Amino acid sequence: MMTPPTALLEDAGPRDGFEREVVPLLGGLYRQAQRMSFQHADAEDLFQDTLTNAFVGFDSLRPNSNVHAWLHRILVNTHIDNYRKAQRRPQQHPTEKISDIELLASAAHSATGLPSAEEEALNQIGDEHLIAAMRSLPEQFRNTLYYADIQGLNRREIATLMNTPVSTVTSRLHRGRRQLRRLLAEAAGS
Repeated sequence: MMTPPTALLEDAGPRDGFEREVVPLLGGLYRQAQRMSFQHADAEDLFQDTLTNAFVGFDSLRPNSNVHAWLHRILVNTHIDNYRKAQRRPQQHPTEKISDIELLASAAHSATGLPSAEEEALNQIGDEHLIAAMRSLPEQFRNTLYYADIQGLNRREIATLMNTPVSTVTSRLHRGRRQLRRLLAEAAGS
């Protein structure tokens, strides 16, 4: 007993139907992706994303639909989605091409902002002066400054670590930084 061709088509999985309907249209679809993209790699990515989306949604395609128009619509929608994703992605620039004006504008929008005068002074003074100045501080100030400025802990964490009140940590930070600035200024002057 022979199986009629329509029954063969009904038993075929979605992959068989996808290959039968879509494979003949791949050349034109790829050329359209190239026209929409400026780079060869971008066109390949767009083409692949389109085929992935088409394969996932192939079951929703109605019988006797215009597969070419359906694929083209998926291509256009995928291109638009990729463009919108790229617009939301932060811009990346090679560091050697960043000017001082761009750096200043970027720092104004960052959470940390521009470096403080103390940070710039510390960057200009050699490490040996900083180490000597830190060693000359009283131990309570030195430890507090180390935890805050080098380890990056907040005042509450330092208070817990040193078993002292937060107000004491705040006072030690203020007084320790003031003494450290004075010591570093003296070292820079000599």
